[in-house]
Amino acid sequence: MNKVEIEKKYLIKGKNTAKIIKKLTCLGASHVEDIKQTDVYFNTPKRSSLSSKECLRIRTINNKIFEITYKPPTAENHQSSNFFAKQEINLSVDSAKMAEVVLLSIGCKIITKVEKNRKCFRLDKFEIFLDNVKGAGMFLEVETIDYPKNTFTRLMEIETIVASLGINSADVESKPYRDLVMEEK
Repeated sequence: MNKVEIEKKYLIKGKNTAKIIKKLTCLGASHVEDIKQTDVYFNTPKRSSLSSKECLRIRTINNKIFEITYKPPTAENHQSSNFFAKQEINLSVDSAKMAEVVLLSIGCKIITKVEKNRKCFRLDKFEIFLDNVKGAGMFLEVETIDYPKNTFTRLMEIETIVASLGINSADVESKPYRDLVMEEK
């Protein structure tokens, strides 16, 4: 069975990010790096990725690393429970521009662009990100990769981490950055 990405995201608008970083350090998290990501999202020729809740994007990291990502449709129970657990397929490419040419050539259409500055942390099996998303705000995202049968356990661990950071579970955000940015336009 394939592993899935298990992720929850929280709006931290108005929260002191320096305090969150200090609490992360106290929990034993290590700061990995700061990066700039630009994601260009596409619809496929036959369907809307917004209505199907799937993801097809080209990601650029620090203007040096490029990848095409596909995530299948989100299960309805995941969205209503404010988390995502799905397989993610990433393909490294040499050029974001060439990847865009290929996707446009097969009939895909650009729907939006998401730009974010990301502070990356590692805590045991979890990656924790502080994301400043242009046009959407400041977010904390916690994710891990595991087998689907472990999803509930990992979600409980994520909730424990988030509570330790002083973030209220009511601040969970169920929409992907793509949708949040599109709503603001």
